Amino acid sequence: MNNTNSNEVESNSETIEISKLLKLNSVSKLLKSLSLKDAERFKDVVNKAFEENESELRAEEDKVKEKTKAIKEMADGLKGQGIDIKEMLAVIGGGTIGDTPVTTSKPTRKKRPAKYEYQDENGDQKTWTGQGRMPKPIKSALDSNKATLEDYKI
Repeated sequence: MNNTNSNEVESNSETIEISKLLKLNSVSKLLKSLSLKDAERFKDVVNKAFEENESELRAEEDKVKEKTKAIKEMADGLKGQGIDIKEMLAVIGGGTIGDTPVTTSKPTRKKRPAKYEYQDENGDQKTWTGQGRMPKPIKSALDSNKATLEDYKI
């Protein structure tokens, strides 16, 4: 089995999401697709991985508990000083106190200009910046060698 990313596991060219591995039916289905030898190996690998990571997982859980406790203690201290937590959050995260705006957020990025123009499946004229996933009409035209990317350039 190969890790493809933190949320998926690849097995026999089939990608399995971690959320599915947490469900008994999904694990049973996976095990039924394996030979007994591979299923036992899978069990051993999972057990070994758990044993190797258990203390680290528990330590991380303890850190979260300690952090939560510290935050609650700070909140109680602020209340004792007459500071409303909502007001503090408005100052930290942006917002207003009374009529005074408080901002700490970064300015939003300018929208990227479109570089390509194409017609979608419905015949509507659309644009694409060249960022992100390539629109299907452009991709299918390029894959079938009917056009080049330059043909769509604005």
